[in-house]
Amino acid sequence: MPKAWPRTLWIVRHGQSAGNVARDAAEAAGLAMIDIAERDIDVPLSALGREQAAALGHWFGEMPPSRRPEVILTSPYVRARETTRLLMQAGGLEPGPVRLRVDERLREKEFGILDRLTVLGIRERYPELAAQRGHVGKFYFRPPGGESWCDVILRLRSVLEMLTREHAGQRVLVVAHQVIVNCVRYLVDCLEEHEILALDRKGDVPNCGVTSWEHDTGRLRDWPLPALADDADKEARGRILVIAGSREMPGGAVLAATAALRVGAGKVAIATPRSIATRMAFTMPEARVIGLPETASGGLDPAGTGMLEHAAVAAHGVLVGPGLLDREATCDFLWRLLPRLQEQPVVLDALAMDCVAGAGRFARPVLVTPHAGEMAHLTGAGKDEVLADPLAAAVRAAQRWNAVVAVKGPATAIAAPDGRSWLHEGGNAGLATSGSGDVLAGAIAGLCARGAPLEQACAWGVALHARAGDRLARRLGPVGYLARELPREMLAVLRELQPA
Repeated sequence: MPKAWPRTLWIVRHGQSAGNVARDAAEAAGLAMIDIAERDIDVPLSALGREQAAALGHWFGEMPPSRRPEVILTSPYVRARETTRLLMQAGGLEPGPVRLRVDERLREKEFGILDRLTVLGIRERYPELAAQRGHVGKFYFRPPGGESWCDVILRLRSVLEMLTREHAGQRVLVVAHQVIVNCVRYLVDCLEEHEILALDRKGDVPNCGVTSWEHDTGRLRDWPLPALADDADKEARGRILVIAGSREMPGGAVLAATAALRVGAGKVAIATPRSIATRMAFTMPEARVIGLPETASGGLDPAGTGMLEHAAVAAHGVLVGPGLLDREATCDFLWRLLPRLQEQPVVLDALAMDCVAGAGRFARPVLVTPHAGEMAHLTGAGKDEVLADPLAAAVRAAQRWNAVVAVKGPATAIAAPDGRSWLHEGGNAGLATSGSGDVLAGAIAGLCARGAPLEQACAWGVALHARAGDRLARRLGPVGYLARELPREMLAVLRELQPA
């Protein structure tokens, strides 16, 4: 991933073309040739394609001006240029304020002697090439006079390099072709051959479908995580104590601890009810597991805090909450634990956040990560009020509680007790899934264990979590991916964002 990147990058396949219509008709009729008179570069949009382009333009036009494209790059092919013209017209994206560039590197893949042939036509007329394509695979197969996907990727590498050089920090829209969309995804998401081909097999990229990346990484790179020496051992990367899990929800501890390790924490200890400690140790072999006494309702017995004396003092970050049961026992446990934590950053999540409502003001800052509904419950405000201005809600709560507060949502608002605040816009609907919050809390606590202060760990954790979700959404779909898949993607995003 380049170090300088557009603030937003959209890539769109052109609207339905007359060629798409002719290809579908030829394949449905079992024909060898696609009935197209024009050169491929001259094929126009269909009537539906023009409607699609206008609808896409309205979608862009409904965005606030600060979110709309500033630069548009288009393929020189007529169907892409028409899509660009119509969406700019419908969206009020005027040339001048919006810089328009036609770039031949965004052209369709060249098919050579296979141009205008259906799959059946290739098998009938060039059986040896059909066999070679089947053996080599479409990623590497280059027809005589044409290009392979690798050839397309080679020219797109120079396009991405240009974007980093000339359009860093800008909002860039690219209008091109299906193979361009797939190959850009291959490059930006650091995919392998089998991964991008698996995506391709799922079906065509929709006409005027939008693929996007949000990369507000400048602020993060200007706020680097504490450096690790090349020879740093696991002790140097920090120890984290995760107090989590229950008979009903043991997975919360596993998700949080896994995320903490994926973002670079060196050692993890899980303190969990004794009834599930043995299973936890087998499920999470990387962790030390401490079995604690529990209440009849499945919560942690407050008397068990004494068993954490050594682990708490040794930890560089402490997370309390994922998967815990029994609110009263959890709060009693927390109030007994906090005096033992004099220096360690503390992250409160899930049920442990419920204790904040009656806490008044913490003696030392902690971090809490409520979504809008939880924030409304903790503060007594209406949920709609929180959603209307999450940043204001976070700032008020941070100062009231002496805490770093992250109000999770489509735009996640982060506020520190001293009045500093940040707003992160990103992520997708798929992140609203069971266990996702446990992963975020674990990642934040893991970054704390590495030495990041609470507000920095929170900002980085929120960004890693959102971009991990974006990677999964592009590869698997907007919803349906699992929280357990996020930590691995966080590792990849962290590699992209950290300086070499």
